[in-house]
Amino acid sequence: MEPEITIPIVSETQKIQKKKELRIQRERASDALLSSETKKERALLLSKKADYLRINNEFNDALDIYERIILLDPQDAYKKKAAAIAFEARNFIKSAGWYRETLATLSMREKEELLMSMRYTGDKEFLTILSTIDLPSYIKKAYEVSWKCETSFIECETKIKEYSFDYKPINALKKALDDFKNLKNTDIAYKEALLLGAFYQNKDYSTVIRLGSNLLSRKPDYKPILKIVGFSAYLINQHERAESALKKYKSLDAKDPEVDFLLGLIYFERQDYKLSNLYFNNAVLG
Repeated sequence: MEPEITIPIVSETQKIQKKKELRIQRERASDALLSSETKKERALLLSKKADYLRINNEFNDALDIYERIILLDPQDAYKKKAAAIAFEARNFIKSAGWYRETLATLSMREKEELLMSMRYTGDKEFLTILSTIDLPSYIKKAYEVSWKCETSFIECETKIKEYSFDYKPINALKKALDDFKNLKNTDIAYKEALLLGAFYQNKDYSTVIRLGSNLLSRKPDYKPILKIVGFSAYLINQHERAESALKKYKSLDAKDPEVDFLLGLIYFERQDYKLSNLYFNNAVLG
C-alpha cells in the first residue's frame, strides 16, 4: 500500500507574499551589481516613488522601498525617513533601530518617535537612551513619570504630583487625580480608570496596557478598561491582545460599532476577509 502523501495547501496570501519576496531578492541582486554612483542615482529615484506612496498612506509599500534605498545608499537622511515611515506603519522595532543609528542628528519629533517606539516595544534600553538623548528637561521628566507609572504604579501618583513643569500631558494626569478627589469617590479602581483615560489621550499606550491589565485582573468585566486596553493594543500592533480584550468586551456589550469596526480592521489586516466583513457589517448596522 502506497503511503498517503499530504500536499500542503498554499493560500493566495502566501502566494502573493512569496512573489513579493522573490521580487525583492531579484531587485537587491540587480542593485548589488551597480556602480557606487549609479546606486546613489537609483536611490534618489526610488525615494521619490516611496515618498509618493507615503503621501497616499501606503506606508508598508513605502517602507519596502526605503529598505532597498538604504542598501543602495545608507545615508542618515534615508534612514530617518525610513524610521518615520516605519513609525507610521506601526513597525516600531524598525523605527527605533533606524533612529538609533542616526541618534546624533535627530530632530525633536524624531527623538520622541524613537522614545515612543522603544516604549511600545518594551525595549530594555529605553532608560539608557532617555538619559543620554538631548531633550528639554520638561519632556525628559515627563517620560520619567510615564515610565515610573508603567513599571511601579505604587509610585505613580507621587511622581505625577512632584512634576513641576507646565506640560500638557502631565497636566492631563494631574487633572484626572483632581477630578477623582473632587468627586469624593473612594473606589481606587475608578481613580485608575481616570488616569488610564489621560494616558490614552497622551498616546502612552504601553502604560495603558500595563496598568489596564493589572486593573482587569481585579475587575475582569470592567467594560471601559477592556475597550481602552483593546484600542491601545491595536495602536501598537499587539493584535492578539487587542482581539482578546475587545471580544471580552463584546461578550458584555454586543452592540458597539467602534469595537466592531476595530475588530473588522484586525481581521482585515490578518487577511481574514470573512470575519472582517462580518464585523464591518455589524459596525454599519449598529
